[in-house]
Amino acid sequence: MHAESLRSQLEAGLREALPGIVIVDRDLALGARVDADLVALDGDGRLVLVLLLAGWEPLPGTDRVVLATLDALAWARAQRELVARHLGDDRLRSELDPRVVLVAESFAPEVLERLACLGPGAVRLLEVRALRSAGSCSTFLCPVGEVAAGASDDPADFLDGLDEDPRALANLLVSRLERVDEEVECAPDDRGLRFSFHGTPLCHLSAVGGHLRGHLPGGEAPMPFRKEGDLDGFVDAALARYVELVELDAAEDEELAQVELVPHTPRPLIDSAR
Repeated sequence: MHAESLRSQLEAGLREALPGIVIVDRDLALGARVDADLVALDGDGRLVLVLLLAGWEPLPGTDRVVLATLDALAWARAQRELVARHLGDDRLRSELDPRVVLVAESFAPEVLERLACLGPGAVRLLEVRALRSAGSCSTFLCPVGEVAAGASDDPADFLDGLDEDPRALANLLVSRLERVDEEVECAPDDRGLRFSFHGTPLCHLSAVGGHLRGHLPGGEAPMPFRKEGDLDGFVDAALARYVELVELDAAEDEELAQVELVPHTPRPLIDSAR
């Protein structure tokens, strides 16, 4: 996929892959060696620099990717106060360490290994996936592993790290979402718990300063959870999102079922002239 074509779909894909993210600027020069295609804030107000590598070779060279990532992180950390003044966005929390998101069609295995040394939450890698059918073509950004060092794969580790009251609320939310469908998956990431259905993001739960927040795809403001009643609206919105995904799956199945496998030009299956 060409870089310009990918960029036109990048913002929507980022909102799906990283719930709560908001794009606030574009084409930010990070010194002389690298630019950020998109500048964003995540649901916690953290600065996120998005580097689109689609214009590079199909399998970006390890040294070039790692160097660009290091340059971007070093620049963002050194210039965080100037970035805050430049953006002028009250949602930006400059005390939080910035994050770099790399988007490419594929990554070399060595990239994952080397970037893991940067520490938890510093980098996210997203690979482009395209699905095509007779009726449409859809592009998705899919997380590639977790490059955060020591990231847990057990949701209980996130829950156990909460105080008693937030933990009770979080357990209740997990229970209610998992009852929606046995195929709703709950998995930890470096910000909290992500819920998905057939690989597509459904919603996200994070904790900031001991307070729970719910995030929905699409860039909506995070929803704070302080008591049980706060969960109702969030669960309803996640359920509506789930219904949309189920209907989309059903429509795609129906479309595939209606495709007839016939030759483009009708002709006998056996050529009698032979």
